[in-house]
Amino acid sequence: KLLYRIYTINLNVDTDTTIIYKFKTKKYDIGFYVEFNGVIVLPYQRYNSHVEEIKGFLEIKESGKLSLNWDNRYSLMRSKQIVISYKSSNTIEIDAAKAVTNEVIRDRYKYSTQRMIVTRALRYLSHQLTNQSTGIGNILITQSNDYTPTHTNPYIDKNELLTKENRNLQLQISNLTNELTNERNLTSQQLQLIDELTNEKIKLTNQIDSLENQIQTISEKTSSYNDLLATPTGKPNSSTTTPTTNPSDQLISKLKTEKKQLKSYAIKQMND
Repeated sequence: KLLYRIYTINLNVDTDTTIIYKFKTKKYDIGFYVEFNGVIVLPYQRYNSHVEEIKGFLEIKESGKLSLNWDNRYSLMRSKQIVISYKSSNTIEIDAAKAVTNEVIRDRYKYSTQRMIVTRALRYLSHQLTNQSTGIGNILITQSNDYTPTHTNPYIDKNELLTKENRNLQLQISNLTNELTNERNLTSQQLQLIDELTNEKIKLTNQIDSLENQIQTISEKTSSYNDLLATPTGKPNSSTTTPTTNPSDQLISKLKTEKKQLKSYAIKQMND
């Protein structure tokens, strides 16, 4: 109990030492400050330690004398009953413990975030797939016979229940992965077929262009041949000549027929 006086705890500390302290009063507030080698390192302040427990720590880089002071000199009539606890630890050990603690917290947060993302993704996929007639959505909504919902039996061990839920999630993810792989394979086959049809179309187009070039060349030659026949080279023959069929006309007709057949074949392939 303090009545108009200061209560001090003096500690001899070594280099790289951390002092952890906490205190609480049963009634009313209390003043508190800290000195190190006669110098105030934590200024005086009145704390409402009767409302909540006050906790803190001090990192000391060099050896010396540390004084923890609880000051009640401002209160003339009310004494204060204080419960004090403190501990001295090596700063390096505390930093290592903090690092391990922070890593564990990060891992828990990361696991919780991944679990939430997977759960939302499965719910979304379940909603999308159940609306289709392929029956893929049944994978997500079908449960094993030994699965028991959490609200039906409150005495089921939580670890066992979490293990079953994780197993079901892994099975659903595996099934979804297989479905996506099959869809990708189907898409790859369709793209390969499109490439083959495109190459076939190019070949047919090239053949048609070649035939058109041949037809044009033969037409030019035929025109030159007809001009040559129409030019008089001597006395006209009084005898009646029998008209003959020009071989180039036959070749042109044949090429045009082949061109029509190739165009028909190409149109049929593109429609298929």
